[in-house]
Amino acid sequence: MRKQKGITLIALVITIIVIFILAGVVIQTLTGDNSILSKTTEAEFKNEIKQYEEELKLKIANEEIDTLGNRENLINVFKVFPSTGGENSNFETEMKTYIPSFNNSKYGSKLEIRNDELIYTDEGNEQERKWFGEVNLSLSKYFITVNYVDKEGNKLAESETLSTINGQYKVEPKLIEGYEAEKLTYEGKIKEDSQVNIEYLPESIELVFIGLDESENETEDESQIVAYAVGNNKNFNQENVIIPRKYNNKPVTQIKKYAFQNNKTIKMASVPETIQKNEGYIFQGCTNLEYLRVNVENSTDAYNPNTYYAASIKHLELGKNVKSIGLQTYQYNTNLIDITVHSDNITRLFARSFAGCSNLKEIKLSSNNMGYKVEDGVLYSKDGKKLIFYPNGKTDEDFKILDTVEEICDSASSENNFLKRIEVSNKIKKISNWAFSNCNNLEYLNLDIETVRGDYIFKSTSLKKVDIRENVKTTAGAIFGTCTNLTDVTIYTEQANISAYNFLNCSALKSIKTKENHSKYTENNGLLYSKNGKIIYACPPGIEGELEIPDGVETLYGESFQTSYPNITKITLPISIKSVNMAYFSPLENIYYLGTTEQWNNVTMNKTNSKLKTVTCTDGIVNL
Repeated sequence: MRKQKGITLIALVITIIVIFILAGVVIQTLTGDNSILSKTTEAEFKNEIKQYEEELKLKIANEEIDTLGNRENLINVFKVFPSTGGENSNFETEMKTYIPSFNNSKYGSKLEIRNDELIYTDEGNEQERKWFGEVNLSLSKYFITVNYVDKEGNKLAESETLSTINGQYKVEPKLIEGYEAEKLTYEGKIKEDSQVNIEYLPESIELVFIGLDESENETEDESQIVAYAVGNNKNFNQENVIIPRKYNNKPVTQIKKYAFQNNKTIKMASVPETIQKNEGYIFQGCTNLEYLRVNVENSTDAYNPNTYYAASIKHLELGKNVKSIGLQTYQYNTNLIDITVHSDNITRLFARSFAGCSNLKEIKLSSNNMGYKVEDGVLYSKDGKKLIFYPNGKTDEDFKILDTVEEICDSASSENNFLKRIEVSNKIKKISNWAFSNCNNLEYLNLDIETVRGDYIFKSTSLKKVDIRENVKTTAGAIFGTCTNLTDVTIYTEQANISAYNFLNCSALKSIKTKENHSKYTENNGLLYSKNGKIIYACPPGIEGELEIPDGVETLYGESFQTSYPNITKITLPISIKSVNMAYFSPLENIYYLGTTEQWNNVTMNKTNSKLKTVTCTDGIVNL
């Protein structure tokens, strides 16, 4: 009996062990790397990734068709989620949803679209990253080894190994005392584990340095020197001048006036962030200087246009420490081709800083820039609401401003000689002076802005045709001032008060047309009248010979005539006239009135700044 119980107990133990073994096998089958659950999760993940890639490719293909093959960087580092709202949300203008099904996916937060490619961004999930790479091997994670060397290949610092996403890398060189990296950013794309050499140039310690005391006065007393200034280096004989951050263990804080004037050997120059004062004209006459790097917080005095100017500069880099540049800093540098802005925190970039740079084709920005963005080479505010700068050398003939733009800034596209047509949408609320002035290849302008206020906004010697569309409500100032070849103006708006001053000195403009059945204006012999014929709103500046105002006109609108009509030899006013602004009849000294002197005395006159001396009436002359 005892023997039977012993056997039963042993059998029970064995049974339990077998059950545990079987349970372990089942658990392993369900949960291991090759388990049913894991395989199911893997299949689900890979199927979604394939679906997303197919949707993305289809979207790109449709855009290529819609744009007739001119699609350029429409995605470019955009996340895939629409805006969730909120005070600081910029998604509506900066981000686009290219794969709608992302919104309902548990993997969506781990994926992004960059440069039209799908990438996996969760660094912490190696399993899913591995699966992602198996679906799309070209987007797998690779490693790059960064070597820090001088021009001869000598190691200057320990190498570093960095991971990449989508094989793309962007490396900012580390600071090595006594040296400066040849480039401020190294970036590219790899398809396998690779290496990149960051090459450094030695600082130019052989320059002439001047000691400065605490009051910034020059001194040769070593005990009084707290900093140094770069002095006269006209005889510097090397191609690269790398102004040091330190000399004799003291900071280099100033550059003296004309420091490198007329130097013919310098091809590259770098100004470090330690410089606090620049006396100007430092590279004047350096005719071989093609590459300039500036890393100073405030790169120039706004009123000193020649601080870093050299007419030969082709490539300009603004370092990561730059926060602002002056209004006239690099004006009329006709050799400048491109500008690269590495600073994420620059707060002041102006079109006027680069006025007259007729070959400037492109501005490049750090993708992390907080204040600005670039679309198709054009500089906008980060939120897309302001057009800051359309490069003068950009060769496109047509310019369709982003739909998000609400303001066109001062001189935004002045002096571009390639633009022929500009579409200005009705979403724009403000446009500043000189915005498109001196675009002397501009022939046609379609204007549909609610408020157009300013002088010489569209000044151009080539502009021939302007359509002022229905949405325009306000036109104030000499908007088309000195468009000397403007001959064709059509008024569609029924809200704005058009005046001759809008067309100041447009000497070829002899008529102002209106759309058919216009409710506010009518055109008669080139002049713009109110619908009932009682008010003259605008007399075109190109009117010639004798001008007789027809009977029925009661008022000459305040700026119906501009300041000077050199080709008008005689003006006759009808007896119906009740109100006249006499300041705009220059250079005439006499006008004619078809009523009596007594009737003239009942006419309301504004004689301020008038050059008129007499009015000839039917029964005599009135002296003014």
